[in-house]
Amino acid sequence: MSATVCAEGDCTEKALARGLCSRHYQRARRRNELPPSLRRVSLVKPHRLTNVDRTNATADCSRCGQGVPIRIGKGRGNECKTQHNASKNKEITRKRWYKYKYGVTFSERERMAEEQHHTCPVCRTVTDQLVVDHCHSTGRVRGLLCHHCNLAIGFLRDNPATAVAAAVYLLDS
Repeated sequence: MSATVCAEGDCTEKALARGLCSRHYQRARRRNELPPSLRRVSLVKPHRLTNVDRTNATADCSRCGQGVPIRIGKGRGNECKTQHNASKNKEITRKRWYKYKYGVTFSERERMAEEQHHTCPVCRTVTDQLVVDHCHSTGRVRGLLCHHCNLAIGFLRDNPATAVAAAVYLLDS
């Protein structure tokens, strides 16, 4: 099995990113010379700042308009306050977390809650605070539980035999 080489001219380095070696890819990316087929596709229009006024902390943002407040950055550069606040928004972060952690979108999670009538299938408690229950060995999502039942299953190490033994213990005492 032969490794692919950089598509840039006479370069014999191994291709790592989009058919180019690291050096040629980084140079083309910095110069904005990547061909359209090699560019990353973004569905969200970026916040590009022009006419930055550092004394008044304003700039023209390609997404938000003219004269918007900006955050003067140290090291990372300036950014539009709308962009900065959106990245800090807990709701957006929480919605992204479901997809990252469990492979379930927030809307799928909401649909699951509706199908369960916002009720925990273990203790039958009706709540809006259902959490995603998943198998720790396979990562498969089993459903939504209340916080306490999810912790209980976790403490029982996802072992049905241990859960039955715990139920028998409770019934006998």
